[in-house]
Amino acid sequence: MKALSLMFLLALVCTPSLATQENKQLTQRTQELKAVEQRIAKETKKLQKNAHKREALLGLLAKTEKAIGQLSEEKAVEQQQLDELQKGYQNKKAAHSKLERDYLSSIEQFKKTIRLRYATRISPLMKYLLSPQSVHTNNENIQYYNYLLKNQKTQIERLYRLHTAVQKSTQALQGALEEQQLVAQSLQEKVHALAQKKKQQTKLLQNVFQDIKNNKTRMAQYQSDRQNLSTLIHKLRKAHQSVKQQPFAKMRHKLKLPAGNEQSKKTVRNRGVIIYAPEGTAVQAVHSGKVVFSDWLRGYGLLLILDHGAGYMTLYAHNLSLKKKVGDDILQGETIAQVGHSGGVRENGLYFEIRYRGKAIATRGWFS
Repeated sequence: MKALSLMFLLALVCTPSLATQENKQLTQRTQELKAVEQRIAKETKKLQKNAHKREALLGLLAKTEKAIGQLSEEKAVEQQQLDELQKGYQNKKAAHSKLERDYLSSIEQFKKTIRLRYATRISPLMKYLLSPQSVHTNNENIQYYNYLLKNQKTQIERLYRLHTAVQKSTQALQGALEEQQLVAQSLQEKVHALAQKKKQQTKLLQNVFQDIKNNKTRMAQYQSDRQNLSTLIHKLRKAHQSVKQQPFAKMRHKLKLPAGNEQSKKTVRNRGVIIYAPEGTAVQAVHSGKVVFSDWLRGYGLLLILDHGAGYMTLYAHNLSLKKKVGDDILQGETIAQVGHSGGVRENGLYFEIRYRGKAIATRGWFS
């Protein structure tokens, strides 16, 4: 039943179409090109991300610089007002000092008069009354003395009022000055904070610019690698297209084992061979061809069949996993599966078989 199933399957999948022969170097270079393309795609995403980050940081920096400019203007206006207040304060302070000196001088003069009065124990008014001058003259002297006292008192009172008014004005001006200084200090602190923020943003922006520069450098290198690999692959393909592929029929005594090595244990089964190897060992195509079957089949487990043209096929059975799907073009030496024990067998190993026009032929004499 198992043999009939396999023969029926081979009759269905048999096809003369073959893949173009390419060697391991071409496969390796193609894989390298794919890796470079992936790196280019990854670097492109990084470049786009950094570009967005750069634009965002430039927007933030623009806002910060505008805010600094506006604050600088406000600071200049406030500084001008502060300078005017300081100038007015200094003028008021000078006027206050002069009035204070005049006031203190008048107080001292008044004190001297009082001390003199008590020292003589008789008032100047009594001296005028007791003097031998005429009554008319005494009256004039008394009136003059009263005028002097009154005038001195009035002057002291005026100086006191002026002194008090200037003192209050100076205190008010000092309060306004202190308030203006607080405003100026607050503006200065804001400008300093924005300057620090600008410094940080500028540093971040410089880092982003450096990242973009590095991105572009790597991109240039990757694109150069891609160009070189593409050129090399084109040359390899062109060279191998000009070389006639050696047909499977002429591969007797030239095939390499699909798994394991010369020292691996082997058992002949039917007209094929079981090559024992650890689970997961790579299974490689013995010749280039096209995958015509890649699935589970009763009695064979996970099975892969390659069509090599001219009626020749190779079977790879009892695999742990299959790496290729139907329609894939396979190169000689390419990994197509992994050794396992699927399909009901107990020991890990690859069952390999060669078929010609649907019938199994002895594998003896095919391997180098």
